[in-house]
Amino acid sequence: MLPGAGLIGTLVALNPTAFPVLTNLNLSGNRLAGAIPTTISNLSSLLLVLLDLATRSSPHAEQQLSQVRENQYHKLSQVLVLSNNSLGGSIPSLLGRLWKLQQLDLHAMRLVSRLPLEMGHMTSLHILDLSLNNLTS
Repeated sequence: MLPGAGLIGTLVALNPTAFPVLTNLNLSGNRLAGAIPTTISNLSSLLLVLLDLATRSSPHAEQQLSQVRENQYHKLSQVLVLSNNSLGGSIPSLLGRLWKLQQLDLHAMRLVSRLPLEMGHMTSLHILDLSLNNLTS
């Protein structure tokens, strides 16, 4: 956990083999940019992901959330926090495959559009924060 550690850069070089039993990843309050690496899905022990990237900026930021690969997050995380960043766009229907997820925080992400019907498959979800977005019903 490195919240507020002043980290600057990208997560592109995240090597999951270096952290075989990592259960919590907290990189909130840093100045990280770029895409969330697909290698994060190889952290098989991961239960908590906090990527509260308040100063995040990327030329492709609005497309990144919609490009979540089908198997990228399905096997990890009871908690997924992607709040306070500029990923933008719409919530991808693939998030509905996160059936183990108990908490989903997507507040202040510049999200637009409607909630995907597939989110109804998230039967373990207890906490959902979508505040400070431009979602429609």
